Amino acid sequence: MEILSPQVCEAILRRNEIARLACFSPAADETYIVPISYRYRDGRIYFACLPGQKLRYIKQHPAGVSLEVDEVDRTQHWSTVIATGKVTEASGWDQVQEAFPTMRRVTRGPLRNQFSAGGAPESMNELVMCVLHPTKISGRKDRWVLRVDHPESEAPKTHILAGHLAG
Repeated sequence: MEILSPQVCEAILRRNEIARLACFSPAADETYIVPISYRYRDGRIYFACLPGQKLRYIKQHPAGVSLEVDEVDRTQHWSTVIATGKVTEASGWDQVQEAFPTMRRVTRGPLRNQFSAGGAPESMNELVMCVLHPTKISGRKDRWVLRVDHPESEAPKTHILAGHLAG
């Protein structure tokens, strides 16, 4: 496993646009993880959400929200970057400058069905533009390789999980 430098972590955040967002509700004592479309720019992560569980949880506990991005290359190297920080609603120049590129990603991401030709145009008016201000960004890279080290003469006749997998 390799620890990624801050520069590599930021490059991964910049070149991707789909991630998982994790937020917590103290009232429900529950964590919620959901895929989102996002945009990384100038050390901040922009995303939009419709009213619902995710937005309620973010408003209840805006600190400690995490975003996870995974990237797998052709050689099966797996990179994961996690950014954790506080979420605020975008306002002022941030909202003006980031609204269009962020909304464009929203229409291609997990919420795309809400904004398809048959989707409700009023949904666009309900979107809340959010900004994650990371206080910590970390990443790791590894290669997932299945290795079974059984000499042929000592190979088990049945796999140790065979009984569990049979149902």
